[in-house]
Amino acid sequence: MTALDNEYYIMARDYSVIDGKTKFIGFTPNDQYTIDNYRNKNEIWGGSPFFFKADEIELRKKDNWPGEIGDINISSGIIVKPWINDILKHHNIKGLQLWPTIYIGSDEKYHEPLWFMKFYESLECWHRERSILKKPYNPNKRAGAKVKKFSLDEYILLPIPLEKRLILAMKRTLFMPQKFVHISLVEKLKEKNCQGVRFFKVSEYESGMEDKF
Repeated sequence: MTALDNEYYIMARDYSVIDGKTKFIGFTPNDQYTIDNYRNKNEIWGGSPFFFKADEIELRKKDNWPGEIGDINISSGIIVKPWINDILKHHNIKGLQLWPTIYIGSDEKYHEPLWFMKFYESLECWHRERSILKKPYNPNKRAGAKVKKFSLDEYILLPIPLEKRLILAMKRTLFMPQKFVHISLVEKLKEKNCQGVRFFKVSEYESGMEDKF
C-alpha cells in the first residue's frame, strides 16, 4: 500500500432500495447517435445531445416507480447533474469529455439539462504486484484482470499533474469498479451531500463491497 491508496476513492453505483425498489435510475442508450458515440475512444467535435432512456421500463411502469435522478448516476456510463458538471468543467481532467444529455424516464418525461461523463482515454495504473487478483492475469490476452483489491502504481501516477488525474478511468480490468476519484474532489462532493453513488477508499476496498449496505 502507498499514500495514493489513501488518496483515491473508488466510485460505485448506490444500489439503495425503497420498499423493495431501486432508489436511483438506471439507463440505456435511446438512439443510434448515442450508441455510436457514448463509449467510443474519440472526442466528439459538434453534434447532438446524447439520449438515454430508463432501463427495465416495464418493471418500473408496473411498480409505478421511475426512480430518482441522483447527482451522479452510474449505469450504462455516468450521467451527472449540472452542479457536478460545473465543478468538473473547471478541471483539465485527462481523457474526460462532458457531453449534453437528455434522460427519458419510464414515465416518458424528458429530464434536462444533464451531462454524460465520456471517458475517451483510460490509464492502466493498478500495481501488478501489490494488487490482489481473483485469478492469474495474462497481459498478453485481451481480457482485463479480475482485481479483488487494488493498489495504485505511484511510478505511473505521480509524474502526471494532479489536475489531470483527479478522476482515473482504469484500464485493463474487468467489470466495476473502473473510476477512481481523488480525495480533493470526493470531499467537495460529500460537502454537498452528493447522491447516487458511494465512495470507497482504495486502501479499504475489496471487490463486492459496493453491493453491501
